[in-house]
Amino acid sequence: MATIQVIAFQVVIAPCVVGTDLLFISIGTCIVFQYRLLQQCLLKYCTPEMIVINKKIQNLGNDTYNNNERKQYFITCVKHHQMLQRTTNLMNKIFNVLMLFQLSSTIGGICLPLTLIAQTDNSISQLYTALIAVLSLFNQLLIYCITGEMISHEAQLLHHFIYQSNWTNLKIKYQRDLIFFIQHAQRVPQISAFNIFHFNMETYLKVSRMSFSLYTFLKTVAYK
Repeated sequence: MATIQVIAFQVVIAPCVVGTDLLFISIGTCIVFQYRLLQQCLLKYCTPEMIVINKKIQNLGNDTYNNNERKQYFITCVKHHQMLQRTTNLMNKIFNVLMLFQLSSTIGGICLPLTLIAQTDNSISQLYTALIAVLSLFNQLLIYCITGEMISHEAQLLHHFIYQSNWTNLKIKYQRDLIFFIQHAQRVPQISAFNIFHFNMETYLKVSRMSFSLYTFLKTVAYK
């Protein structure tokens, strides 16, 4: 029976868990780099490089371009930003249940290993196994929290890059468009489970502090 459990874990469970984590990281990394690309495009707004980028975009697609380079460039940036927001929302919808399970399993899964670590009559192998289990749970949660933190961080930087662009040479109507874009960019997307539990480094630190408090409590009880 133990052999069947080991084979099932190695053949079914482990590849599924690793594959899901890699898929989450891959999608999150693509979103992060797309935000960085958008930041550089916004920084080159109303510069000679803007015309070069417009021509490259025109060669990539079949969209109809007008003669107003500034307007077309700005519309492209807005569409790119909207696409990133839709992708982030779709990512949340796809991984909602998984992220909620990940958070709950991390919080619940550390209880048993911490109980073993807090006890004083454990063997070295038991302590080593329990420590590996705790570190594995924390590392897996760290993957999701770092990805969510990076997406939110890059999204927050958009309005800074807009302000650093050559916006002072624009006409008033284009400056108003930039103000609208800045206001829209301040709504930072969050990687979350059902819009309740946000996955960022703050959440990771909260779980870490809670785990340390639980370990301290169990250690105190074990010595009594």
